[in-house]
Amino acid sequence: MKKKCENICTVAVVQLKKTTLYCAIDEFTNEIEEIYTNREKLTAFYEQVAEKYKLKCEYGLLFVEKLVMYSMFNKFRVNRGDADAFVNEKILLYQWIKPIHLKLDGVYAQNEKLSRSINDFIRIAKSNIPSVKTFYMMVAFENMFRKFGEDLEYDKMLSIVIFCLIKTKIKDLSLHIRFMRLFRREYFRPCDKECDHGFSMNVRCDCLVSKNWCGQDLYYLTTCEAALEFIERMEYYDLNVEVDEYNNKLSKKLEKLRLKETPNNLSSFFKH
Repeated sequence: MKKKCENICTVAVVQLKKTTLYCAIDEFTNEIEEIYTNREKLTAFYEQVAEKYKLKCEYGLLFVEKLVMYSMFNKFRVNRGDADAFVNEKILLYQWIKPIHLKLDGVYAQNEKLSRSINDFIRIAKSNIPSVKTFYMMVAFENMFRKFGEDLEYDKMLSIVIFCLIKTKIKDLSLHIRFMRLFRREYFRPCDKECDHGFSMNVRCDCLVSKNWCGQDLYYLTTCEAALEFIERMEYYDLNVEVDEYNNKLSKKLEKLRLKETPNNLSSFFKH
């Protein structure tokens, strides 16, 4: 994200903090627990805001989403407590993994292509706005198909995603994915020519990006969730690796990370 863009956003946020819109958003975000169990509440709120403040396009609603999620993400993180600690630990412990361990070879194991995909997925954690996170997730998949071919099979794609998510080393990765699932919204509508987005100030900048994915984002979000589930339960028998090599790799990584004891949920093979 560019500094210029961040400054534009900051000025707009400061200005809008003095309005009734911000008061409505602040009151709404205090009800975060209700949104967990009722996504329609979030959808209804966006619809009410769009109607009341006469928002005209996706960029206007995207900026409202930015304001809503300004504090929502931190509240969500606090409410989850240490729910992401185990996955965080597994990701660190499996940094030794190579493409061959996930049965990726040939074109699917090329370092340059995989490195680019890893960098694409890292961008998901650069924003606290679900629509922006979704945009970067979809860009990562679009680029993946460009690099590995439009005929990329699902099993290969899932293995690539598993490998890339491990290598991103994103802290609280499962939190980011869960946040996208809970707080995603539907695309509003595109701008008309000379659109002011419903605001009398500049709210359109490079950090506010979204796109109408026509529902395809749910499929790829589910793929990311499947990859995380695999990482969470991953044992030696899920990988193309011998038991001795697996235990040796984990032992060295544990030692390097200076962990004093083996977490209860790690491989039973490693504990014995």
